[in-house]
Amino acid sequence: MQLSHEKLDVYQKSIQFLAIAMSVIDSLPRDNATLADQFRRAALSVPLNIAEASGRTGIADNARHFAISRGSALECAAIIDACKVMGFIDQTIFQRAKTLLFAIVAMLSKLSRPKFSLKDQDKVHDIDNDQWYGPAPLKSGFKRAIMN
Repeated sequence: MQLSHEKLDVYQKSIQFLAIAMSVIDSLPRDNATLADQFRRAALSVPLNIAEASGRTGIADNARHFAISRGSALECAAIIDACKVMGFIDQTIFQRAKTLLFAIVAMLSKLSRPKFSLKDQDKVHDIDNDQWYGPAPLKSGFKRAIMN
């Protein structure tokens, strides 16, 4: 039995990355506690926000949590880069982490785009055609009946 977020490829990859992140964190020198804490929080934020997004019912709220997760994944990528420069991780771990993060960010980039629906939005702007779309205006007789 699986919950809805556990079926998502992006969630599975984020859990795989979290395992790598935790092994890197465990191997960091003791005098890098701040880096370890920042990395732990960012790495945990990715799957947690994916799970929260999949539980949301609103389109904008759902996209917002995926976007937060994406930001955390990008933060993890920067931390991995810093760890590589500082000599804390080898090339193999670096490549595996970056490959997973690239896939995670790509999937979250698509998931974080709000999907507009006329029933969920008052008006939607079609940029390509420079047109606004929205619900049909109420007929005057119907409008008067509602307003009375």
